[in-house]
Amino acid sequence: MKRFKLSDALLLLLAVASVSVAMITVNNKIALQTVTSNSMEPYMQAGDILLTRQVSTDSVQLRDVVVLPIPESRDLRYTHRVIELAKKAGNIVIKTKGDANPIPDEWSLEITSEQIPKVIAVIPSAPVLDSPIGRRTLFLSLLGGGVLLLLLGFWRIVKGRAT
Repeated sequence: MKRFKLSDALLLLLAVASVSVAMITVNNKIALQTVTSNSMEPYMQAGDILLTRQVSTDSVQLRDVVVLPIPESRDLRYTHRVIELAKKAGNIVIKTKGDANPIPDEWSLEITSEQIPKVIAVIPSAPVLDSPIGRRTLFLSLLGGGVLLLLLGFWRIVKGRAT
């Protein structure tokens, strides 16, 4: 009978944890986004990672931080705090402002969709990205680690069949 090793258990635990996180993310409609400006300081800084979740448009409240399309360019998004809410013909009209901005955004947006991305957490990453490590090195390290784990798994399968 083959003996179960601690390293096998850790590899299995890592795989189960990864699949669990992926399932939770998909089931709860959670997405990751990167902050690109300092308009929401001190709440978030450029380089921080946002966890957003799709919520019902009707559940949005004053002071929530949401991700919305920029009116002039529907492909670009911005993340600001809701400072005014109004109902208009069954839809919600939202006025926003960046915490670090002296005045509100010049536009109000009528939300016609049933759901809207709401910020549920901010992961401070500026210390990592401003360090000598940098975003590219961090990305390549994570990618390389994933490839090594994959190769290790294949090697163990092949080695197990050979014995």
